[in-house]
Amino acid sequence: MKTYGYDTEKIKDILINFIIFAIGIYVFLIFGRGEYNLQKDSATYMSMPATVSVMPVYPLLIGTAQRIFGAGCLSALVIMQGFLALFCTWGFSVYICRKFDISGIERLVVYLPTLLPFLIYLPDYIVTQQILTEGITYSLMYIYVIALFHTITEKTYGGMAATAICGVILNLCRSQFIIIHIITVSACVLVFLKKKKLNLFKRAVIWCTGAIALLLLVISVYLFATVIIYKLYPAVADKNTQSDTMAVHSGAGMLSDDKDSTLKYNMEKADLSYQVSYKGQFAEIIILRGFYLAKAGDERYFSNEMTRGAFLAIYEQLSGEKVLFEASGIRLGYWQDMFNEKITRSAYAALKEYYGQQGLSGDLLWKSIHNDFIRIGITLITRHFSIFIFCFLRLLGAGLMAGLFYQKLSIYVICMIMTAFMFSAGIYFLISGRGNKKTEMEHDYLLTVSAVIVVFVVIIFLLVPH
Repeated sequence: MKTYGYDTEKIKDILINFIIFAIGIYVFLIFGRGEYNLQKDSATYMSMPATVSVMPVYPLLIGTAQRIFGAGCLSALVIMQGFLALFCTWGFSVYICRKFDISGIERLVVYLPTLLPFLIYLPDYIVTQQILTEGITYSLMYIYVIALFHTITEKTYGGMAATAICGVILNLCRSQFIIIHIITVSACVLVFLKKKKLNLFKRAVIWCTGAIALLLLVISVYLFATVIIYKLYPAVADKNTQSDTMAVHSGAGMLSDDKDSTLKYNMEKADLSYQVSYKGQFAEIIILRGFYLAKAGDERYFSNEMTRGAFLAIYEQLSGEKVLFEASGIRLGYWQDMFNEKITRSAYAALKEYYGQQGLSGDLLWKSIHNDFIRIGITLITRHFSIFIFCFLRLLGAGLMAGLFYQKLSIYVICMIMTAFMFSAGIYFLISGRGNKKTEMEHDYLLTVSAVIVVFVVIIFLLVPH
């Protein structure tokens, strides 16, 4: 449509594009003004020699920024994360609008929700200001969803390859994304089966081949991660630059979310020894979930006298702080109890004091703490497995709520109603729209998003300690 010789539709699109881009620039680049937010785990990523237990992409990114920008590397990193988020959210909204033929002001309606995951910590800071893997993985997930949806709808081998590459990059950012390969391989197998008409036996063979491919993919990712750690780290890491940067940023930047705490972030003075007394996040998950289930009388499950004494020391400490399942009861904020980092810290302190009284020190002390942490955690989970499953089911609801909407205690009932409505509508559409050619693309998109949400729910409960 032309008015006075001008194409009004084109002008409208340009204006909406300008508004979308301006909003993105303000949120990701102007709002935080390059200020960074240090969390408890930031130290793990900022010192390459200590990062062999985490996936290598983010430490490598920080190390590269340290090489290039020196003391100003963290502010530069925040700006880079902001640009990445701006590109990924804008690209996602453009792709969706083109795919579903959305134009006009509706494009703005599509773009605004893409910002929501980054704004959960407002008014303090946005996610791209964190010196954590979340600063890049939130953005990269949009690219993965584009690749996955394109694979499902277009059924191309190029889409399959793009989805696999995006999944590998995410997994190299965070070990928890290992389960995203299940979605990748399943989508590729389903697309391949749709392209070819095969009998039941050949279909079974294809699924078995997919399972083998999944296993090989996971092994390849971790072998590649090892190569990066032991080959690229030495080339990028500069101990002098790192130590200077950590000293400059010790206690600097924005505080973690507990602003009133006297425990301001200090990367050199913070006692992080409890984190290295056991290896890996999986071990920490076992410890946190297991100790949360501890009850009076559980010492009978340990035949070794020293391990029994260690459990009693831990239980006495945790029960006194009322952080256990038996003391938490049923309340709206129950998910916070299961992710309470205080359980890990207090258990470590109690165990360290107990073994100190037994005369242990040095390597023997750390080895004893690590072994008993794992042994006690696994024993408590197996002995209270029904409660463990009950906690998982409770958290499943909270995880679905957090994955689709919000969970704020002040409006928790509203959050529950909104989430229930969204999931009910989604399930109804998935069932009623199956096989309908007119809504096939919408059906596939809803299926794609649902799969991604389920992945995040599983990651939250089973693969993330805090």
